[in-house]
Amino acid sequence: MAPNVYVWEGEPDLREPANCTWVIFKDHVLVIDANFPWGARKILQQ
Repeated sequence: MAPNVYVWEGEPDLREPANCTWVIFKDHVLVIDANFPWGARKILQQ
């Protein structure tokens, strides 16, 4: 999308639909619509 901005569309074959976005800043990461709780756990590990 842009430098330090990413989109994750999930894995429909694993029944993990998602449309998540994260923005990487110098000291933190902003995760938008992480499909809490399963999505947040999986995405934050990456």
